[in-house]
Amino acid sequence: HQPSLVLLIFQPKSTPPCPALSRTQFDGVEKSSDHKVWPKSFCSAGACACSFGTFTNIIDEKTIKDLPSFFYPSLFQQKINKEFEIRIFFIENTFFPMAIFSSLDEQTKLDFRKYNLNKPNRYVPFRLPKSIMQKLRKLMKSLELNSGSIDMIFSDTGKYYFLEVNPVGQFGMVSYPCNYNIEQFIAKHLIEKSKNGKKIQSN
Repeated sequence: HQPSLVLLIFQPKSTPPCPALSRTQFDGVEKSSDHKVWPKSFCSAGACACSFGTFTNIIDEKTIKDLPSFFYPSLFQQKINKEFEIRIFFIENTFFPMAIFSSLDEQTKLDFRKYNLNKPNRYVPFRLPKSIMQKLRKLMKSLELNSGSIDMIFSDTGKYYFLEVNPVGQFGMVSYPCNYNIEQFIAKHLIEKSKNGKKIQSN
């Protein structure tokens, strides 16, 4: 029910257009074209000392033809041309947003996780519009989450697009480059709750 909830809160301007879940080559051909992307498979792979990750990739006709008849369920959606990405750590109605200027580098243009260690992306503090914060608070309340890492995109047309929220998302990558000291914020919050005798919630 979560995708429907996101659409209800963010429609019509702030959700990625035309998402489609598929696990067969036929569905992939029908729902994809050279202007679509394949963001991720709904699994992660790892073995012993080696680990494997999946990234957002452009889907073209050749890629579709090379797909097996069946594959792990994957999300297809229309490509969004972005100005920058936004990673937000949210805790107890407080936002810690960070802009990631990944579109300036060909290596990270489609997915900032394809890190360029020789020339890292710029990570800077960012201020969210009040309207976006209101929608995100409404979403987190509806999902019964008091913390999480939220991913968004600011497009080249000036629109904000919600991608996902990770209930167990890390905050270090936001805290350190933006000098937010989120660790201190969390520690003070927990101490205050403990003093007031309130039960500390965990997602």
